[in-house]
Amino acid sequence: MKKVNYIFLISALLIQLKNSAQLSIIKNGSKYTVKLASGGDFPKQFDTIIGINSDLQICMACQKLTTQSVNKFIKSTITSYACNYINANGAVLGIKDNKGDSVKEFSLNKNSFIELLNTKDLLIVAYKSNKYLANNQFKQLTFGTYNGIKPTAFYNRIIVETKTESGAYLTGLINEKEKWMIEPNYSDIRVNEKDSLFYACTSGNIAGGDDEVFNFEAKKIMAFKRHIDFVNKNYVIHKIFVPNEYYIVYNLQSKEEKIVNCVNLKFYKNDDFIIQEKKGNYLWNFITNQKTNTPLQNETN
Repeated sequence: MKKVNYIFLISALLIQLKNSAQLSIIKNGSKYTVKLASGGDFPKQFDTIIGINSDLQICMACQKLTTQSVNKFIKSTITSYACNYINANGAVLGIKDNKGDSVKEFSLNKNSFIELLNTKDLLIVAYKSNKYLANNQFKQLTFGTYNGIKPTAFYNRIIVETKTESGAYLTGLINEKEKWMIEPNYSDIRVNEKDSLFYACTSGNIAGGDDEVFNFEAKKIMAFKRHIDFVNKNYVIHKIFVPNEYYIVYNLQSKEEKIVNCVNLKFYKNDDFIIQEKKGNYLWNFITNQKTNTPLQNETN
């Protein structure tokens, strides 16, 4: 079983909680204690603790479990972690799963650290193969069956992934009431939050299907046979994969398009794009078709 770098996780947690007056972590030998807002200790010690956000005052505390493999030919020890979400008042927090059962014990998986720390005001809570969304008070926001969940900057637009009976994973968009805004027919949906645009990819799911662009109301406003790597109100960046990889930048106003050969291409601002090449990153302007002669500094990377 692949080991998770828990030393890194604990170090990140201690930095994260350094300025927190309500929740702190104390190490006692090989164990960790959660010190509560009252100044007292949570009654149980843990083998590892993962913070969520210092503003939330909630941590994920885990105890190590070891079991023996049932394989009679090869004996091995299987390590897992049983975890609880604990707030600064010492309450053990829980959710209801998609069957309506209350859950307060969770497993630690390889994505836990990223899922817990990458969202500022929302938490992604994993139970078995499903993902749920909760706010920063651990109020549960989604109850449906989703194998993946990705909140956006809009509280009422949530990208979710579902699994079909055939085993395929499809992505769609729901609102705050868990009503489908965009049906789960896509391999991926991404969002340009500045322009309130959603762009959906059909690659691998629908032979000859279009990549599509939706506005905030989930109305389809554009469709392309090419893969959409990025879209805003003025440009579409297409990435071509065969017979070799390159980019096509399409101007929605002038209907002009230009081919760009580079490792990676990103929109920067106005009519400027960042071209990533082996020697560094360069600024390229669509209107002039000119590229800077010297690599960019870090602030535009």
